[in-house]
Amino acid sequence: MDLLRALFWSFGLVVFLLGIQGALYFPLTIAYEVWKRRTLRRLPPFSGRVTVVVPAYNEERTIRVAVETLLESDYRDLEIIVVDDGSGDEPPTGFAICTSRAASASSGKRTRARPWRSMPASRPPRAR
Repeated sequence: MDLLRALFWSFGLVVFLLGIQGALYFPLTIAYEVWKRRTLRRLPPFSGRVTVVVPAYNEERTIRVAVETLLESDYRDLEIIVVDDGSGDEPPTGFAICTSRAASASSGKRTRARPWRSMPASRPPRAR
């Protein structure tokens, strides 16, 4: 019976301490959120260039969807770099999408799409 009573009091003590912790930290959390919103409201919105690097190793089937999704973004200063690192598929599809859609991007959005091809030193160049 003493063991059961000790477990009961231990459980009660834990519940009591957790209740006190919640009572103390909840107002602090609310105060922090209010401070954070006021501070962030004073900051100017971010307006710098965002560069998205898209790795394209054997991605012939999915690169088109990935690049089109990025180009549908409403961010004004977006740079998309498609990197093909010597894969065995045909990467010009994704590169052509980048350059053609970036050239025809409207609504005042500045988009630069740059295909970039690197060849690792450990791989021999593939025949074209």
